[in-house]
Amino acid sequence: MVKQLINVIIAGTVIVIMYNFLSHQDILIGDMLQKESVKGAYLTGAGFLDVNIKLWIYRIISIVIIIAVYNFIRGIKKEESKKILFSIILIPAALIIVFIVNIAIDSIFLRGNDIDREKEYILQNIRATEEAYNINVENKEIAKGTDITSEKIKKDSELIEKLPMVTPDVVKETLENNTDNKEKKSLYKYGNPNLVKNGNAYDYLTTREIDDKDKTLTNKIYKYTHGNFGILTSSSKVNKNGYLLNVSEKFEGQELNGTKIKEPRLYYGENTNSNAIVNAKDIKEYDYPTSTLTNKENNYNGKGGIKLSLLERIALAITKGSTELIFNNNIVENTKVLLNRQIIERAKKILPNIRYDKDPYLVAKDDGGLAWVIDGYTVTSRYPYSQKVSIEADKGGKERINFIRNSVKVVIDAYNGTVDFYVTDTTDPFISTIMKTYPTLFKNYNELSENIKKQMKYPQYLFDIQAKVLTTYHNSDVDNIYRADDRWEVAEVSGSGTRSSTSMYTLLKKGDELKPAIITTYTPEKRKNIVSYLVGQTENGANKLTMYRYNEKSELSLSFIDTQIEKDEKVQKEMRELTTLGTELKTVRILLPYEDTTLYIKSIYQVFLNEDSVPVLKKVIVANKGKVGIGNTLKEAMQRMLTENAIDIDVRDLANEDELKDAIIKQNKTLKDVMKQGDFEYTGKDIQRLVKLVDQLEEVSKEKKKKTNIEKTN
Repeated sequence: MVKQLINVIIAGTVIVIMYNFLSHQDILIGDMLQKESVKGAYLTGAGFLDVNIKLWIYRIISIVIIIAVYNFIRGIKKEESKKILFSIILIPAALIIVFIVNIAIDSIFLRGNDIDREKEYILQNIRATEEAYNINVENKEIAKGTDITSEKIKKDSELIEKLPMVTPDVVKETLENNTDNKEKKSLYKYGNPNLVKNGNAYDYLTTREIDDKDKTLTNKIYKYTHGNFGILTSSSKVNKNGYLLNVSEKFEGQELNGTKIKEPRLYYGENTNSNAIVNAKDIKEYDYPTSTLTNKENNYNGKGGIKLSLLERIALAITKGSTELIFNNNIVENTKVLLNRQIIERAKKILPNIRYDKDPYLVAKDDGGLAWVIDGYTVTSRYPYSQKVSIEADKGGKERINFIRNSVKVVIDAYNGTVDFYVTDTTDPFISTIMKTYPTLFKNYNELSENIKKQMKYPQYLFDIQAKVLTTYHNSDVDNIYRADDRWEVAEVSGSGTRSSTSMYTLLKKGDELKPAIITTYTPEKRKNIVSYLVGQTENGANKLTMYRYNEKSELSLSFIDTQIEKDEKVQKEMRELTTLGTELKTVRILLPYEDTTLYIKSIYQVFLNEDSVPVLKKVIVANKGKVGIGNTLKEAMQRMLTENAIDIDVRDLANEDELKDAIIKQNKTLKDVMKQGDFEYTGKDIQRLVKLVDQLEEVSKEKKKKTNIEKTN
């Protein structure tokens, strides 16, 4: 009995010490400087006290436990009650002493200015964060904003006519609600519109995958087996009646990113969920409609699928729990079954260790076929010292992570279903480990064709996370991170009604041409002026971030300008004239950087309530530097913005007076604390901050008095 008790105690001791040892590692992903938080989260990593005090406390506790257990076992063996009692008391007594010492040390060290003591640990947090999120940003300053003039509009006329004025949500809404062709609508399920190059312009490609809803099981498996390429919709033009312009709805002879598509059929896709049996006896597949009454038929000739010999049929019957395939008279020598056709699930079955983007997109292959690209990420919350951020979890809800890399590009053939994993970032420690586990699975990124690399886009999922991290880490100065007094907020760049988005794909002017990019904008906390915008682009398949910073007068946020435009009487009059019986207005707003200035574009659509709810473009409103123009097209609105009839709006972002007063009081208290500590470096910095806040308050007071005098005069 005693022996068994001793064995249990020894086992328990080993477990406790192991747990204690693992707790050492948690220090590296714990909270540093717990008296101050960054964006609701404390700085991540081990600080001065953690490394020099708490780490030793864990070690001492481990030693105390070993001593206590040793004495306890000896006491049991020799039946010495004093030793047993001493051993029982030793551990709680040690914990109490450690607790008291910890409080004493914290109170002593936290009295003074701890930035000097914590500087090297904060630096580690900055470096680890930039490395973990792969934040390698090229910074560019905008010294002076570009002026939009009549001469510039004339010179850039062709480029302006190609600027994306239509948004993806309007494209999808139109395709889903358009009842002009009920046959096509009932056949296909439309994907998310994706901005692609089409000749000299950029259009939205909306994929057409077969919709198996309301179809019999036989039709679903044998007949309606595949989708077909997609619809190309202009991103910058509408037809003469204001309806979106579908540049091409063809099922054959399409072009994507400069490549002629020879095989447009989609047997594997984002919305293709059911299995299919192809080349069955006396059964032809539905290919696509040639008229309202006729359609083309097809036989599958790809490499995908499994030939259904007797052995395969028995194996599938066991797997699926059904004997249907064994006794199926439709199966002949060339019959195949296509399984796991949903591309994300297909990739997961091969490699479940990484996270897959939920927004795959089509690219053209060198041979004229189509392939899906899925961005793959390595993600963790246990990367030492890297700052944690809260994001949408893969399965819903929220999660906190502190590492994400877009280290894998998955390319899946839309016709054959072949899956290739390309490693884009060999410096990623997690993907390096996975590569050692599956050495034959991955391909070098250099093996991927240059044609496909050119069609890659910067993943929005990754961009949004990096943009969030940069709200604090745009300024990697230790003082800024410690004090958190230069925080930014991600601002809206597009929206419709109450819905809004802080990032969007668009085209940016680069020299004499337009280049695809994803953008977001930043404002200082609780302010409306844009101080910077972030651009994500893919160059030869590699992700690149560029931060454009205004170093003089900044622009104003989309929501602020939109509010000012809606207040104007002329704009309200235009809106009232468009609101007729049986209709409602849909407004879509976007912010578009154009060279070194910003265009605020508001498209007004009319939607007929008793018919198909298809948006019809009626007016375009453009604003720039306090001037507003209204026209039927973007170019026309820009031209009217420069005439005598242009609308003037107030574009001054006056900070809240009470907020400034609170900020001045807080900064003054910080200055007094620093002066007491005799820290001359930070005293100078804090005086500069205080002067800046007082100047802002003075400016607000002047503007307030000016406005009051004008109101009295009127």
